[in-house]
Amino acid sequence: MGQTACKCICNKDTQNLNIDNQIVGNFQRQSLHKYSLSREDLNRYNENIKKIIKIQSFIRGTLIRKKYKNEISAFKFNRKKAVPQRVCKQVDNVPDFSNESTRKAEATLGTFIYDQPPSPSSDELVERGPFQLDNNAIYIGQWDSKGLRHGKGKQMWTDGSKYEGYWKNDMANGKGRLIHADGDIYEGNWVNDKAEGYGKYIHVDGAIYEGEWKADKQHGRGEEKWPDNSKYIGYYENGTKNGKSKFVWSDNSFYEGDFHNNDIEGQGKYTWSDGRVYDGSWKNNKMDGFGIFTWADGRKYVGEYKDDEKEGEGTFYWPDGRQYSGMWKGGKQHGRGTYTNVERVKKEGEWNEGKRVRWISEDIKVKNH
Repeated sequence: MGQTACKCICNKDTQNLNIDNQIVGNFQRQSLHKYSLSREDLNRYNENIKKIIKIQSFIRGTLIRKKYKNEISAFKFNRKKAVPQRVCKQVDNVPDFSNESTRKAEATLGTFIYDQPPSPSSDELVERGPFQLDNNAIYIGQWDSKGLRHGKGKQMWTDGSKYEGYWKNDMANGKGRLIHADGDIYEGNWVNDKAEGYGKYIHVDGAIYEGEWKADKQHGRGEEKWPDNSKYIGYYENGTKNGKSKFVWSDNSFYEGDFHNNDIEGQGKYTWSDGRVYDGSWKNNKMDGFGIFTWADGRKYVGEYKDDEKEGEGTFYWPDGRQYSGMWKGGKQHGRGTYTNVERVKKEGEWNEGKRVRWISEDIKVKNH
C-alpha cells in the first residue's frame, strides 16, 4: 500500500510538471512572437514564470499529500528514500494474543532488560506504534529512517508468540527474548532473525540448553539438562551432539568421549553407577571394536566387541587367577581358546556358545615369573 501510493505520487508530479512546461513553453513562444521585449524585461519575465511554476508545484503537492494521507501516514518517517517496506497500519488498541502458556512463561521470566549500549544511530530512531503488520502481528517500538524495525521493540503474533529485544534492518538482531506459543523460551543473541551466539533455551517440560548457537541450531560448546537430572556437557554441530563431550545419566552413570550425530561413537569411557567400566571403541551407542571392560569385583575382559557383545578375539580374567583367551561370539566363548586354571595350568580347547566341547591339547604347566 505504501509503495503504490508513493509510485502514484511520483508519476502524477512528473506528468503535471511536463504539461506545465509545455504550456509555459508555448506561452513564451507566442508572447515573444507577439511582443517585442527588451532583454531586461525578458529576464524579469522568466523569473516570474519560474515563481509561478514553483507555486503551482507546491499547491499540487499539498493536494496530493492530503488525498493520500491515509496511505502514507504509516511511513511518513521515511524521509530519506523509498525502500521496500512491509505493508502495515497503525492501530489504536493492542489486542491480547497471549495464552496461558505464554503468560506463565512471561511471569516466570519477569521484565526483559534492555542493557546494550546505544549505537551511534540511536538518535535517528523514531519511537512509533502500535503497528499491525501484514501477517496481523503487532509491533511496538523503534524504527529507522527507512521505515524498518530498528532498535528496541517487541512484536506479538496471533498464536501468542512474543519477541522482545533489539532489532536491526527489520529483523531481530542482538539481545532478545522469544516466547513460543507453547511456552518454550529462547533468550540470548540473534543475528538476522535466527538464534546465533550465546543463548539459553528453556523447554516447557523443564529441559534447558545453555550455550552457543548458529543459524537457529545448537553449535559450539553448550550444556543441556533434563528434569530427571541427566545432563550433557560438550560440543554441538548443526544441532546435534558432536565431538569430545560428557553425558551424565540420572543414576549417576556417565560417559566421556566421542559423540557423532547425537550418538556415542568413536573412543570413549562409560562408567556405570555399580562400578562397571568400559573403555574402548563405540558405534551407534554400542560397544563395538576393541575395548576393556572391568567389573567392581575384579573381573576383566580385554578384546573385541560387536553390537554390545564380546565377539572376536579376547581374554577374560577372573579375580582368582583363572582366565580364558580365545574366540567369542554373542558374548560367549565360541571356537578355539586357551583356559588357564588357578594353578596356572593351561589347556587348549574348543567351546560352543559358552560351553566347552572338548580339550585339544595336553596340560601345560605355566611357569610363574
